[in-house]
Amino acid sequence: MAPHQSDAQKSEWYHKTGITPAGYFKRDVYPRDKLLPLSKVIDLKVLSKLLPVKDFPSNHVEFVDKYKHLTWGRVCHNELVGIWVDAIPGKTDEEKWKLIRRVLTKKRLPSPIPSWKQICELKQITDGSNVSSDSVWGIKDELSNRTEDMLYFAEGSLFTRTFHFFDKKTVLNAHKWTMRFIHFAPDIRKRGMNVLEAIGRPFNAIHVRRTDHPKGIGVNQSFWLKHLKARKALHLTKTLYIATDEKKRNLV
Repeated sequence: MAPHQSDAQKSEWYHKTGITPAGYFKRDVYPRDKLLPLSKVIDLKVLSKLLPVKDFPSNHVEFVDKYKHLTWGRVCHNELVGIWVDAIPGKTDEEKWKLIRRVLTKKRLPSPIPSWKQICELKQITDGSNVSSDSVWGIKDELSNRTEDMLYFAEGSLFTRTFHFFDKKTVLNAHKWTMRFIHFAPDIRKRGMNVLEAIGRPFNAIHVRRTDHPKGIGVNQSFWLKHLKARKALHLTKTLYIATDEKKRNLV
């Protein structure tokens, strides 16, 4: 179920409680039958060859209650106010700190901060000219020597789009592991192959986002078609398939 479909169904609950929840909190209240197990999307048997992975068929509230007897290590950082790096550089490593300052300088806190982004503590600085340890989080420094049974990334704080790596070997390994061990689940691969056999090859395909979606405002269909043209897709084939969640709208 897509978020924009389920939000309307929960609007009465939000109205009664008076809460405007963060994105992660919305997922907390999903009933189990509306959730899709990770094992239905990712082939966990293949991934477990790299790192043992177990699927917990429950929603977030049930998960926390079931495993509350374990020791939990809480990790909470707001991506708006800092960055993750593979390891925090030494104080004398000016080149790496220069790169960190450059990244942080580009960060700007939106005003006002959206409710779904008001997570963890927002006291960290975003001014790249004055970098402190509060605004740089090292994966190895903070996560590698933990002794708790479980590391809990609280308040949706793992919702981040970018990790910065200084070590070339780490980057190459991450790419190798991603390509080798992260595969779609067998059922998805089977369905995908059935689609490929049905539509034939070669083909062009694009996804057109709903124009009433916050991230799709101002991005019409011609935007995607221009991208195809720029990549000389028509030289491959003139067959074009369009995936979209637009409802009864003319895409031509």
